Amino acid sequence: MKESSGAIRLDSIGVGRPGEDRRLSGITCTLQPGRVTLLIGANGSGKSTLLDVLGGLIVPDEGQVQFVAADERESRDRGEYERPAEGGLRGLKTAGVGMVFQFPEQQLFARTVKGEFDYSLRPLRVSKREAERRTAEALREVGLDGGALSLHPFGLSGGEQRRVAVASTLATEPAWLLLDEASAGQDAEGLRRMAAQLRRWSRQEGRGVVLATHDLAAFLPLADEVLVLVRGRLAAAMSREALLAAPAVLRQAGLALPDSVRAAAWLRARGLA
Repeated sequence: MKESSGAIRLDSIGVGRPGEDRRLSGITCTLQPGRVTLLIGANGSGKSTLLDVLGGLIVPDEGQVQFVAADERESRDRGEYERPAEGGLRGLKTAGVGMVFQFPEQQLFARTVKGEFDYSLRPLRVSKREAERRTAEALREVGLDGGALSLHPFGLSGGEQRRVAVASTLATEPAWLLLDEASAGQDAEGLRRMAAQLRRWSRQEGRGVVLATHDLAAFLPLADEVLVLVRGRLAAAMSREALLAAPAVLRQAGLALPDSVRAAAWLRARGLA
């Protein structure tokens, strides 16, 4: 396993002015590397907004996000962002966050698949050999080969476009990977491949994964931690095992119980843990 990438701390995060329809309010928690964290909640609960805050796309109106080094003494050098006095986004002092949006194919714009990777890797200033290694490895991760590099992204199928978008993010080797509704448009084989990738990314590579999703059936088995959002507030933060033992938390959040949770409750009611 690679060295831990360090945690992300959220302290009293609020998005939206007090007294108005707030998208987030009072979010305080710590996200740990080497773990898969699910963000779950009904539509409009704030999942995508919180993901955007983590990715630096939204500066919170209240609170602070801090990237903490594995060595606590280095945390002041790892970077943070908060609401600047005159508005606008103050850049992070540290890199290491890769984000895949809800419709990742909309991230594509280059003339070739290779161009997508070149654009993603350019800010890292890696050598040509290293760029080629990262590109080939990321393509393998998503089930594509080097023959795709010369193709036009918009000549690919929808599923292939999504895989290219994910791969060009993976190639940057971010310390934290943020995904919004990663199961959208994926078939069963694609979901199995993605689950294996996320498990390997967190367990073996020691990276942090935060996944906003409605698809509990696909991703709850992967989760180490689950954050439950209700109308912009953090209603619960618990392990997968704790959530399986408390299905009422999902019902109170307006979420349907996945088969695994209903089966666990049925077994527990009959004396089987």
